[in-house]
Amino acid sequence: MNTEKRYNAKTRAVRPCLVAILLIALAAALLRTVAIFTAYDSAIGYFSRGTALPVLATALCVIGCIASVAFPFVTRIDGKDIPPVGARGSASVYFATAYAAFVMLGAFGYELYPCITANTAGKLFAEASAKAASENAYAARSLRIQGILIIIGIVSSALSAVYFVFRLGEKRSSDEWHVLFGFAPGLRCVAGLSIYFDMTVEMNSPNKLMLQAALISIMIYFLFELRMLLGFKKARPRAYAAAGLLATTLTASASVSVIAGYFSGQVANAAFFTEAFFCFNMMVYMMVRTVSFITAAATPAVPAAVQDTANTTEDR
Repeated sequence: MNTEKRYNAKTRAVRPCLVAILLIALAAALLRTVAIFTAYDSAIGYFSRGTALPVLATALCVIGCIASVAFPFVTRIDGKDIPPVGARGSASVYFATAYAAFVMLGAFGYELYPCITANTAGKLFAEASAKAASENAYAARSLRIQGILIIIGIVSSALSAVYFVFRLGEKRSSDEWHVLFGFAPGLRCVAGLSIYFDMTVEMNSPNKLMLQAALISIMIYFLFELRMLLGFKKARPRAYAAAGLLATTLTASASVSVIAGYFSGQVANAAFFTEAFFCFNMMVYMMVRTVSFITAAATPAVPAAVQDTANTTEDR
């Protein structure tokens, strides 16, 4: 009886906990956006000292992250037999996946164009050679890394679009060779981390730190999505749910505020906008698929112990 009560309590807790985490993520993103407009000093790239909004927004984001990690421990999720898409026929899932494919295809063109017309990667390599000749090894290394990451970003954007197209025809098999394309969004995140080498912005800039955390969370999400696609013993449904909610929380705070700030003139760094836009698009994809999966995985099913008890009662 106690086992059944605990089981039912965890099952009932899924939806309230899920809604609470999503609301926290939304509140944190909105508060950080308001902070960008009211407490952000665009000249130095920091929030003004003594203002409460940035602290409150960060605190809410941290609470959302902790709640996301704790989610599979306080609820019942057992979705090893459920693909990460959750409800395959869901219109929202198809839209989010098609949207991600379309955006990444556009990102490929957006990133390739300046590389061809302005030779951005080539100039970085040439400047790196000049720095190396002047014995400035640190600057030369940073420039080379930026050039390499630009090339990785272009290639991974194209491969990411291919991966999302494959996800439109959702299948699940350990023999799926196209699952390998699932590493492409993670590589795009690695390319996005080139903002770390942006010497025009302070290393501990709040926008830079938030975007870096969001990009890392996206990489973690796709790691577990690939495990779910392969299925069987590789699937980790609880970790997948936690990673999806964590990534949704971080990308919401990182993307919405920077995008709004960029269009309003508060955030002038174009690289920040590019990565924030990428994070926003991945947030749509991850949130829809994670919520769909959790909803499907939380469908009540009688555990074995409860079934045995019921069968014994009927026999009597």
